[in-house]
Amino acid sequence: MLKIRYRLVYTVGLLFTSIICNAQQIFKGTVINKQSNKPVPFITVKLLKEQIAVSAAEDGSFQLTSNQHIDNDTLQFSSVGYITYKIPIRTFMPNSEVRIEEDTFFLNEIKVSSKKRRYKTSTLNDFFGPDIHYTQAHFDSYYQVARKFIGKKEFGKLKEIRLARYIDKKQKNIKTKFRLRVYDVNPATGGPGQDICHEVIEVQNDDNTFIETNVTKYNIVIPKKEFFIAVEWLYIPYNEYCGYNLIPVRNESVIIGYKEQYSTLFQPSLRQVPNDRDKRDRQTWLLDINQPWTNTWFRSWIGLTGELALSAKVDY
Repeated sequence: MLKIRYRLVYTVGLLFTSIICNAQQIFKGTVINKQSNKPVPFITVKLLKEQIAVSAAEDGSFQLTSNQHIDNDTLQFSSVGYITYKIPIRTFMPNSEVRIEEDTFFLNEIKVSSKKRRYKTSTLNDFFGPDIHYTQAHFDSYYQVARKFIGKKEFGKLKEIRLARYIDKKQKNIKTKFRLRVYDVNPATGGPGQDICHEVIEVQNDDNTFIETNVTKYNIVIPKKEFFIAVEWLYIPYNEYCGYNLIPVRNESVIIGYKEQYSTLFQPSLRQVPNDRDKRDRQTWLLDINQPWTNTWFRSWIGLTGELALSAKVDY
């Protein structure tokens, strides 16, 4: 009897595993610049109907896992400075080299704009010490948080990014290492779209509350007035610290207090500023590991809402 049960469980397990494997489809390959034959880093690879996407690695390689397997879906490869390329999944070959063309019109526009000899620097979403009213540690399942910026005009050159973080001197580890990302606006969602900067901007800081990062060497040209800057958490031992969140204590639906809940968190613990716009105009977007960008408030440990304390200097 035990043998029969074991075989039954084993058979069901294999069947379940087979169903999962059949439902999944993995698309792997490398994106190559058609003109230079060099890899294209950080390009966005997306399944249009399933609405999932990944960014290619620095060497142009990508891997996108589909869980729905929509037969007539389409893979899209898109990035600022390149012509968007689409291919039906039924014709996509595993480990393919996807060759995309540069958008010469866009590149010419950048060259024209870069010939300006005199720049005027504008600070967008500026904030000061008294503006900061609370803090926010990393989100449990999120790995990027972005804030929207509205510039003076098109083709500004990003000069500096400034953010504020919370430092508790009682913490054993206040060092932080994180990445900064710059995106254009996705016209379909209004949220972050494609990467504007194709290099990794990695920031390391030991003990500063205000972190200013000069990004002129990356030559980041903002093609439109509106754009996003994001902070990407790195879930590595270097950033770990023991901290706590204040969890609401409720009596039915009424909050009657808060209790401390300790857990392993990751630097940087970011700060927020009040939203000085219409309350419906939320500038903060969050990217979940398994979900697309979501427009939301930047929420503190005790429920205060605001925007990410993040500003930018742009040359026009």
